[in-house]
Amino acid sequence: MPQLRLVWFLFLVFSSCSLLRAQNPARLETIFPFHVSTRVPVSAFGSDRWDTRFDIINPNSVEVVVSFQAFDRSGQLTSPIGAMGPTLLTIPPNGVIQGMSFQVRDVVFVGWMKVTSTQPVVVQQEISHFSLIDVPGVPIETRVKSQTRKWPSAGAARQVISVSLVTPPVITEHFNSETTGISIVFPSSIMSSVAKGNLVLRNVRGEKVTERQGVVIPANGQLVALVTELFPGFQFPAGFFGSLEFTFDHEVFAVAIHLTVSDIQEKLEEPNIGILQ
Repeated sequence: MPQLRLVWFLFLVFSSCSLLRAQNPARLETIFPFHVSTRVPVSAFGSDRWDTRFDIINPNSVEVVVSFQAFDRSGQLTSPIGAMGPTLLTIPPNGVIQGMSFQVRDVVFVGWMKVTSTQPVVVQQEISHFSLIDVPGVPIETRVKSQTRKWPSAGAARQVISVSLVTPPVITEHFNSETTGISIVFPSSIMSSVAKGNLVLRNVRGEKVTERQGVVIPANGQLVALVTELFPGFQFPAGFFGSLEFTFDHEVFAVAIHLTVSDIQEKLEEPNIGILQ
């Protein structure tokens, strides 16, 4: 299913690891391990797109300045369209900004986002997959295929997520497929540092079925892939359910996304993800 693999390759680079939850205000820096911005033409009059937007609430009685920085998978800082540095926004006291979009020059961009603010703010992220129909003489039509909103998650050296995979042997008129993807990022101001870790895949009975050792993420870099791509030597069955545990020698931020595609709909969900001691 090359189209589904492309969707996930584009999709697995973003979601909210904000350093501030609505219920638990914390630091002034926010990490979103997955950020996607794509514009892929599918015909002369249409395109398939992924888009990431942010809603920000300033709960303070003073004005807050918020900056956005996007990093690609190798850890390089990427400038937005029409700017040479971080996008700066000023939010008035108790104000709200909705639908903030950070567009980069690349037609296909997969990476992660850091949001920094002068006072604690509440940040939520929205990921959307949609098609755009642009026929001359006809109003532009936007069709949303799937959409999900994500609240922050905390960074930790050891985490676990639930995994599910359903691959139909043949795509027929009525089908259903499921897959899980993950993005792990290592924010660091020390550019020579790296995060080293191991991945362990277990089935529903808790039995280890395969593992991958010696995973390396450079400073500000990102590991993003479908779970099946993380273990290229393992033959996944048509239906697999279990968990993925990863342990690194530094704190990392992660997000997992579950995509279900059928003949009638497409759905994005966040599977269970937990921090282990």
